[in-house]
Amino acid sequence: LAVALASIGGRKVALVDANMNGGHARLRLNVDAPYGILNAASAYHTSKGHASLEADLPKRIEGLMAPVKGTTNLKVLAGVMNMEQSRHEHLAGEAGLEFARFLLPLLSRNFDFVIVDPGSSVNVGLHQGVLHEVDFILVICEPDMTSIADVKEGVHQSVVPRVGIELDRFGLVINKWQDDLGVSLKEAANFAKVSALGILPLDTTGNVTRAGNEGISYVAK
Repeated sequence: LAVALASIGGRKVALVDANMNGGHARLRLNVDAPYGILNAASAYHTSKGHASLEADLPKRIEGLMAPVKGTTNLKVLAGVMNMEQSRHEHLAGEAGLEFARFLLPLLSRNFDFVIVDPGSSVNVGLHQGVLHEVDFILVICEPDMTSIADVKEGVHQSVVPRVGIELDRFGLVINKWQDDLGVSLKEAANFAKVSALGILPLDTTGNVTRAGNEGISYVAK
């Protein structure tokens, strides 16, 4: 999505890898990123209360973002290197939540689109801060009822009551879609009680996986 908006749409896009199980943007997009989200969080927390450092913070954070080869309008704030980094005091708990609520408004002033990949978990403060700040949340599942049921449980029993987000900010996307599997997008959305947004067809050619393994977005390739 980020590559499509940047390379085809010509928009200025920031991609934030907030997967606390270990970020994959470096690998998937072949990004040369020695720094990432932990460095940005540390810069934020160590600058608080120091006027000169706070004034310089937006420039410092954008300097931590890496360009994506072949996609001039896209910059990536790479994720953590490992789960140990995700437990750092500047990312964990309330510190992570506070940082997310600073970072996203900052980026939205300088980029046309800010896309955040939180991974599959929303149990940490950073993710809850992200969910507060984004305009829209894409909920991804696969076309089987267990995956759709997980969406229903996650949205209605976890995210909405815990974070206090309006339900109209969610949209359901079904990945690896095939026809004639016994469930339609409308039926899935009705069951999950999340608005239907769209489908991503199953790639039977292997080209999407191959592109990722080569370190390039399928869209860019």
